[in-house]
Amino acid sequence: MHNLTNSKDLADILDRVDKLSTRSRAQWGKMTVQIMLCHTADYFRMMYGDIPTKRRHSYLSQNFMKWWVMRLEKLPRLMLTVPEMDPKLGNQTPPTSFDNDLYLLKKFILGFAILRESDLVPHPRFGKLNKSEFGRLSYLHLDHHLRQFGC
Repeated sequence: MHNLTNSKDLADILDRVDKLSTRSRAQWGKMTVQIMLCHTADYFRMMYGDIPTKRRHSYLSQNFMKWWVMRLEKLPRLMLTVPEMDPKLGNQTPPTSFDNDLYLLKKFILGFAILRESDLVPHPRFGKLNKSEFGRLSYLHLDHHLRQFGC
């Protein structure tokens, strides 16, 4: 299972991020490449507690759904996000410039490697996760959006 705690998977994700350009177009969905960069960076902001989210986990989501998602090879195309990070609702960090947004995402991805588990906040849908579980979800989320843009 791919995971950002694995240095090979981390390098693979960074290589794929570097393939994005201002000409990258979504193969599904309505995001632009810059909105995707900000959205995926916001995932890390949420994980660090910089974007507060409402608790949305129940016994079912914290156990069964978490177990199921962690074992997926890839996320389904139209997976829902939490409202606090939903670009359709205008709830995300606004894009600045492509180069800056790309830089910030890469900074967050690299920052995950040195992150302490005690710095993580509970996931809004799955509750308390360890670093490996967040690494798995982070890989799945990034992979989902990179595939969306053909990378």
